[in-house]
Amino acid sequence: MAFYRQRAEADRRAAEATTLENVRERCLRSMSHWEAMAERAEKYEEQREIREAASRARVEAAKLAAAETAAA
Repeated sequence: MAFYRQRAEADRRAAEATTLENVRERCLRSMSHWEAMAERAEKYEEQREIREAASRARVEAAKLAAAETAAA
């Protein structure tokens, strides 16, 4: 994600530095795409963490249920 943000920042700086309108537009489009990729990667990472937490909770619940069954 940091890579995507770094690329977006580099394109923003390039857009600010150029005097050619077509180059500026290309840099701004590229910046927008890098930012979108960063946002998608962040959302994916958040969802992965949620899935992993849910999986850990299911494993713990199964262990508790097995322990209760064995104790009964």
